[in-house]
Amino acid sequence: MSSDTRTIARPTIAAYNLTKQTGAQVPEPTNLAPAASQPALKAQAKNLLVVADVNAVPPSGVEGMELFMDGAPLPGCNALGVGPLAIGDIKYKTESGLFKRMIASSKPLHLDFRDAFQLARSLTT
Repeated sequence: MSSDTRTIARPTIAAYNLTKQTGAQVPEPTNLAPAASQPALKAQAKNLLVVADVNAVPPSGVEGMELFMDGAPLPGCNALGVGPLAIGDIKYKTESGLFKRMIASSKPLHLDFRDAFQLARSLTT
């Protein structure tokens, strides 16, 4: 491959645009690990503590992951699973809480990721 060619894991619109612009070679989805090999991969990850899947659109990115899984043991390994709708719930509550702070403030309020992290952490404990 030339130095201008990039390989992208999954064909997407962005991959299509990159292919048109640079002539990059995009592998087909058949090059990805089949779902049948996931249990063996999870069993090998002995130090894995938490698995999070942020994509709520099927197919699941992690075999055995439930959409609302919120720290439950993930089948096939010792890790805990956090599903996409559990993540989305905290994300929504964090955004909503920050917007409520802005609306309630009588003067301009400057918020950044630290404020979001602090609020999200308070929502999960």
